[in-house]
Amino acid sequence: MNINKIHETVKEQFVNETTGHDWDHINRVVANSRLILQEYGDVSINHDIVIAAAYVHDLIDDKLFDNLAEAEKKTRTILKEADANLEEIDIIIEICHKQSYSANIENVQKLTKEGQIVQDADRLDAIGAIGILRTAYYGGAKGHKLYSEDIDQSPDLNDKASYRQSKNVIQHFYDKLLNIENLMNTEVAQKIARQRSTYMREFLAQLNEELTGNR
Repeated sequence: MNINKIHETVKEQFVNETTGHDWDHINRVVANSRLILQEYGDVSINHDIVIAAAYVHDLIDDKLFDNLAEAEKKTRTILKEADANLEEIDIIIEICHKQSYSANIENVQKLTKEGQIVQDADRLDAIGAIGILRTAYYGGAKGHKLYSEDIDQSPDLNDKASYRQSKNVIQHFYDKLLNIENLMNTEVAQKIARQRSTYMREFLAQLNEELTGNR
């Protein structure tokens, strides 16, 4: 599989993206994937599958593309032109469909080890300092408010529709970001997620102090 060709093709697709799911995000997910692979140490894992899936994981995302069937078709073409065989393409496409947070709200999807690594790598980029920036950036792109006075710190979100209903940036921390720490698959991602989650909780505490006029 020609990973360099996938790299260049996906870069062209995302160079002008402005919702936080941009080329820089993809590069960070790839870097996170490489870090987890290095620490994982399982020789049975197909590294090319992991890295290729990390590059294309947002090419089939209903937040970014309305026609998912067409998006999948284009992604398959990108992988085929990068010399991936049919079995590899099917595995990568399955990872793309199953790894997202929203895809796992109603039913937890069963992922291969490769898929678990990509999922962890993507979720790490949603939390910590970069997660704070991306959440505000995405909210701005979608016209969401920064915060409201009726934040629900323990929302009961059982389906994708209710999860997508949030219209302010701070609510998103409680809807999703603070939950990610407990959803990691690999030990290395769990360790990183704990540190990043602590940082987010400190940020929210500071924000609350400022909003209530105590600081």
